[in-house]
Amino acid sequence: MFDTILGLPIHVLVLHAAVIGIPITALITVLVAARPAWRERWFGWVVALNAGMLVVAYVTRESGQELYRRLDSIGGAEVAADHRELGLFLIWPV
Repeated sequence: MFDTILGLPIHVLVLHAAVIGIPITALITVLVAARPAWRERWFGWVVALNAGMLVVAYVTRESGQELYRRLDSIGGAEVAADHRELGLFLIWPV
C-alpha cells in the first residue's frame, strides 16, 4: 500500500511534505499558542494542521519501510540503515 504510485516510491514524494511541513507546523503552533487573540481564532486550524502532519509522518515512515524492504531485496539496504533508524524515531517527536 505504501510502496509506489505511478512507478515512483511514495517515500520520495511524501518525504518533502514531512521535511518542510513538520518544522513549519511546529513554528505556527508556537506562534499561535503565544498570542491569546490568535489562539482563539486559529486553534481549530492549528490542531487540524498538527493532525495532518502526524498523518504525513506516519505515511513517510511506512513508505520508508517499504522502500527499505525493496532496497534490501536488491542488496542495497546497508546504504539506508542509518536513515531508516532516524525515520523510525521521527513519529514520536511529531
